[in-house]
Amino acid sequence: MQNQLVTEMEMAIEDFLKTLSYFDPSQINQAYFDDRWTAAQVADHVLKSLENISRVLSGESIISERNVMQQVSTIRPVLLDYNNKMQSPEFILPSNDTLDIKLLSNKLQEVQVELSKKVSDADLSVLFSGFKFPGWGSLSAYEWICFAACHTTRHCRQLKNIYAILNKNEFIGTGI
Repeated sequence: MQNQLVTEMEMAIEDFLKTLSYFDPSQINQAYFDDRWTAAQVADHVLKSLENISRVLSGESIISERNVMQQVSTIRPVLLDYNNKMQSPEFILPSNDTLDIKLLSNKLQEVQVELSKKVSDADLSVLFSGFKFPGWGSLSAYEWICFAACHTTRHCRQLKNIYAILNKNEFIGTGI
């Protein structure tokens, strides 16, 4: 299961990066509605989220008294229900500045490698207690990687929708 979750996360990040690469540089910081994030802001948000997960996986841990995969079955449906609107915590809100997409893409690739290594080396019997996820509490490496994969997939769909709007419904692939 560990390899499957890592592969799922890696594929989600790769799909996200591929989708990001379709944007024309002039579109990356272009708002499609006044109150919505740009493609660059979506990328910045995902990067901040993944960097935070990486920090958590380097932090304090406690021996788990529960199944370390318990929340996987909860995380998936919550994040992949696209009708469920969510509020981002302030610490991973994207910048309002003009963002460099090459820099964001490079950082996303770096954090992908970092997370894959951390999970491969992680003690899978522990919960990482440095951050308590609202409603779920301390999560295991399995659960954090499931969250990373599902959260990135959710925002990849958002990127595809932004691309379609900016390009007058010229969809990228399927699943939009």
